[in-house]
Amino acid sequence: MGLVRCVASAHELRLDARTLVGRREGCRIRIDATYVSREHARIGWNGIAWLVRDLGSRNGTFVNGRIIESGRDVPLDPGAELAFGDLDERWIIVDLGPPPPWASRVDGGAVLQATGDALLLPSAKDPEVHIRRDGARWSVFRDGVQRRVIDQEILTLAGGEWLLHLPEAMDVTAEMDGSGLYLARSVLDFRVSRDEEFVEIRLDDGDHKILIPPRSHHYLLLTLARARLHGDAPGGWLERERLCRMLGIDTNKLNVEVHRARNQLLELGVHGAIKVVERDRKTKRVRLGTELIRIQSL
Repeated sequence: MGLVRCVASAHELRLDARTLVGRREGCRIRIDATYVSREHARIGWNGIAWLVRDLGSRNGTFVNGRIIESGRDVPLDPGAELAFGDLDERWIIVDLGPPPPWASRVDGGAVLQATGDALLLPSAKDPEVHIRRDGARWSVFRDGVQRRVIDQEILTLAGGEWLLHLPEAMDVTAEMDGSGLYLARSVLDFRVSRDEEFVEIRLDDGDHKILIPPRSHHYLLLTLARARLHGDAPGGWLERERLCRMLGIDTNKLNVEVHRARNQLLELGVHGAIKVVERDRKTKRVRLGTELIRIQSL
């Protein structure tokens, strides 16, 4: 499995198939330092190898002491040394094995790793569900009933909620074949901290529920959700300039955030992801592309 070690603390961390590095809460590798960007870099498994990509950070990402080009995937070798924003912020690649399926309690604490391709929850001794690879996909078996599950889905069991970490099979290309989540029939469930520094989004279509990893563009989606939910803008449509003022950004940054919002859902296999933000080019207005919205405080 993918494993990295912080040189300063000797702390080791298991890599997800998509691991975000940055200063923002919710990053899997969170580095609380001003020289690290909120969303600095991404380490990912492509089905064959582990790669690192700089996400347009202010101070750069380094592999073995050399800065890498932003937006380009760089293969990693065992023992490679990564640094984020500062050459003193060093992480060593300990293991580059394929990521195994595993699950973590949503409320923190317990972590369970599969044996081979079989994952038993909430424990191997007393399993309530059995998760295993079904060809190129994953299935959960509960009380003799089988259904498909996906990476980052949340399973609700008797003992609590578990977040699934299910790597894709090697050399598998996702197909738009009618399976998976559809934006048009899923609820966008926002959970917002009281100071609004943290926005968590879950997507729930009744059969699947996934946790969408936190990103800066989630506040854009929350703002559009409020406009559509509370009816302070007809049909939820907001003029682009007004939205920029509300978010404290310019139109270029707005375009980037819209692109990132769509791309994140596309990477999670959500059908219709491109419509998560709708644009009316004639009137230069935008809105959230669904009325299925729920907003709660954390």
